[in-house]
Amino acid sequence: MFRRRYQTYAKLMLVADMAAGLVALYLSYHFRYYLVLIAPEEWAARFNPELLPFSDYFVFFLAFLPCWVLLLATTQRYPQLLEVSLTQQFLRIAQFVFATAFAAGFLS
Repeated sequence: MFRRRYQTYAKLMLVADMAAGLVALYLSYHFRYYLVLIAPEEWAARFNPELLPFSDYFVFFLAFLPCWVLLLATTQRYPQLLEVSLTQQFLRIAQFVFATAFAAGFLS
């Protein structure tokens, strides 16, 4: 019974990680959009002025999703999640969202 509960919890955390990636994509898109508008002219000139529609980036996200799920499943330590407090789990998710949004914002 404990094993089944752990497997369910691990799957829910994997789904939460994927949802966090989608939120990070959305945040990075808007971060990139507004960064060019508020940045100084010489700094904003380093970015590509053309920003594709969000739907195009969402298609790229869906294309890379299987690889990303595989990487998440192999690199995350889901067995340790039951030993960590709920606050630390939310902190890990927030750090992941921020890091992914920051990286994706500069890759767009």
